[in-house]
Amino acid sequence: MRKKYKIYNEQDLCRIGNVDETPIVFEIYQKKTVEKIGNKTVTIRIFGTEKSRISLILYILSNGFKLPPMIVFKGKTDGTLIKKLEKHPLVKNKKVYVVCQPNSWVDSSIFLIWLKVIGSMNHY
Repeated sequence: MRKKYKIYNEQDLCRIGNVDETPIVFEIYQKKTVEKIGNKTVTIRIFGTEKSRISLILYILSNGFKLPPMIVFKGKTDGTLIKKLEKHPLVKNKKVYVVCQPNSWVDSSIFLIWLKVIGSMNHY
């Protein structure tokens, strides 16, 4: 049985898309090590950032247009980190969007901000 596909025009394709959110950790902390049998101590070097992470939101439309990514940092929404990030050239030129959230999670408030950002973009 053959499936019938509806032919979409360019105007329709810019309304269909795929979004994904993924965490990015700064340091991967392994709980297992490789050492010679019989050693009484095993030295592990870590930088103390094993729990630090950001979240990244990526979005692509069905017509192939990629929207700028949004990066969610851990911090206060009105703190010094977001003020420093907003001065970065990529953020000023709207190549990347940044927000801060206390746990660097994409919760409903962050997703609503993201929807407002992509809603204001002209991607037709």
